[in-house]
Amino acid sequence: MKTLLPSLLAAGLTLAAGATLAHGQAHGHKHAPGHGAHVHGQARLLLAVHGNTVQISLESPLDNLLGFEHAPRTPKEKEAVEAMLARLKAPETLLALSPAAGCKAEPAQVSALPGQDGQDSHGDLEADFSFTCANPPRDLEVKLFTAFPRLKRLDVQLATPAGQAAQRLAPGKTRLSW
Repeated sequence: MKTLLPSLLAAGLTLAAGATLAHGQAHGHKHAPGHGAHVHGQARLLLAVHGNTVQISLESPLDNLLGFEHAPRTPKEKEAVEAMLARLKAPETLLALSPAAGCKAEPAQVSALPGQDGQDSHGDLEADFSFTCANPPRDLEVKLFTAFPRLKRLDVQLATPAGQAAQRLAPGKTRLSW
């Protein structure tokens, strides 16, 4: 994993429009307390609603998003990285808040992190999304399963004006309401 992000950057793959791709280890970034184990097919979504602002964080093994966790070695793997970054740069296509809320996405912030076990074969991605809405949103349609078919389960923690809750989403259950 140590060579993944430098290799991505050397290949000219960057997030535009204000988003950043940073090597977590280079900045001393560690997994947040409570971060779950690295399990392929599973990811975590943290959602916080405060007034008309929605903050969403996605934590996922890179395998769920790319199909591999090493530096891209082939043209096909380089294309997979480009496609993943393009999807993450368009959060409104992955996370659809209630249309009546009139939400606008800010640029995504993306970091890749080495696995907790310290092995080069495991890597995680964290993506932070922020939305500013004209009206308080009441629900979210999560389209991550369509964009990233290797993702099979999404554990969600919500903090909304109605309180805190936890839900589990899967390809057949993609809507959160609060």
